[in-house]
Amino acid sequence: PQILQQLYEHRILSIIVEGGPYLLQRFIEAGLWDEARVITGTNAISEGQRAPELSHALLMEETLLEGDNIRYYINKS
Repeated sequence: PQILQQLYEHRILSIIVEGGPYLLQRFIEAGLWDEARVITGTNAISEGQRAPELSHALLMEETLLEGDNIRYYINKS
């Protein structure tokens, strides 16, 4: 995480990580996350990649918006 060190040195303490499941899972496994919003729609997708699995997640809030389920988690570790 060389780039994370540089961000820290420049006092950038919050970033949004957008990517595929591989990138997101690496951040999760390293414990480099504070919060996550998981949006689940009503349409099932039979093929594709599995979503990352949140470890040490504590569900804080759950809402429904236009048919989508939105869950807000924080890292409890």
